[in-house]
Amino acid sequence: MRYWKGDAGMPDTFSDRKRGPERKLSLIDEFFLTMVRLKVGLLVEDLAIRFSISVGLVSHIFSSWINLMYVDLKELCELPSKEVLNENQSHAMKDFEDVRVIIDCTEIFVQNPSKLDARKQVFSNYKHHNTFKFLIGVSPQMGITYVSRMYGGRASDKFITCDSVDLLHNLEVNKGSVMADRVFL
Repeated sequence: MRYWKGDAGMPDTFSDRKRGPERKLSLIDEFFLTMVRLKVGLLVEDLAIRFSISVGLVSHIFSSWINLMYVDLKELCELPSKEVLNENQSHAMKDFEDVRVIIDCTEIFVQNPSKLDARKQVFSNYKHHNTFKFLIGVSPQMGITYVSRMYGGRASDKFITCDSVDLLHNLEVNKGSVMADRVFL
């Protein structure tokens, strides 16, 4: 926790606290770097040059922000109740009134890892590229209601779905149908 000068009961300086190294980028620049990497898919080497920092620091910043966003934003994704679905039923989904969530796996491309074991985990036979895969759940009203943890590109859609026990438990408790592609059968 950072103390600001003038906070009640807090020291005026950091002299009595152990501090880590100074940040190379401001928090807003770190966040921007992460968003650029997600949206545009720039390589870490490219981002290191653009932000005048090391490749390792780009990787560390990106990983830290991704983990932080997963923890903080996961709570925003929840399956709507049947009552909410019925109140907001879209015209396109009128024939599927019992559907609570539409699921599909998606992939994001990643750079080639330097370690052979990591390379095997992220290689996707489907795309013939290195990827991370995760399961996305979308409500019939097109709001994101579920995001699984990430898996290496070798993981099958069926495996990722079966391993998403929090989603499966929620569906079991609250009932309702799931719409999915044939791959999930």
